[in-house]
Amino acid sequence: MSGRLPQTTVLDATVLSNYATSGSVEYLIDILPRAMVVTTVREELQQGYNAGYEFLGDALDLIVSDKPDDEYDIRDNTVIHLKRIHSSREKIDSNLDPGEADSLYHALINGRVLATDDRDARQLARELDVPVTGSLGILVRGIKQDKITVSTANEWLSEWQDAGYHSPVDDMRELSDKYTE
Repeated sequence: MSGRLPQTTVLDATVLSNYATSGSVEYLIDILPRAMVVTTVREELQQGYNAGYEFLGDALDLIVSDKPDDEYDIRDNTVIHLKRIHSSREKIDSNLDPGEADSLYHALINGRVLATDDRDARQLARELDVPVTGSLGILVRGIKQDKITVSTANEWLSEWQDAGYHSPVDDMRELSDKYTE
């Protein structure tokens, strides 16, 4: 064992909402021991909860701290890195909604993984060399680590789809057979 801590994953509202829809937010704690949420996403979830989407309460319960964001705490002060971040922020802000933008920016400047299902955010993350995953990738990870069964993953996926989630697959076997850790 290398002793390295798992990389932190920045969760956006869509991923959290999917897992809240299926009552499986506790799974996120188990499969992503170093997950975090930016304040903008927490605010989006709170707005949804206040608007009557009570299932988002489970996702809000995962966010245990109301401390201010630290996404602007730049640890790598090299000139090249700072120029890349500055120019990327403008591109991120002009192409994404605030929650996805802040999540991607946080992942970019802190060397973290972005968890989003937003197509534009995923594409921009790849362009910026930010590792990206989504709701389905997190399910595959759980299947591969024997944290959940394919049957459970399919149940959750079905609940997400019933709530409006668009998935490229209807059976998680297709993805779990395709990817290895």
